[in-house]
Amino acid sequence: MVQKRVGKVFVCDKGGKLLGVVSKTDIIELASERQKYLQTLKKTSRSTTT
Repeated sequence: MVQKRVGKVFVCDKGGKLLGVVSKTDIIELASERQKYLQTLKKTSRSTTT
């Protein structure tokens, strides 16, 4: 996406029907949320094992 400067990716099913659109911003926000979630899991894991 970044190398080709594509701002959006169209998501289609096998028949070619449009299911949705994903933007670079959507991916960046999701990655940030996932990172926060994984950090929370690590903290929770540490506190329950000690």
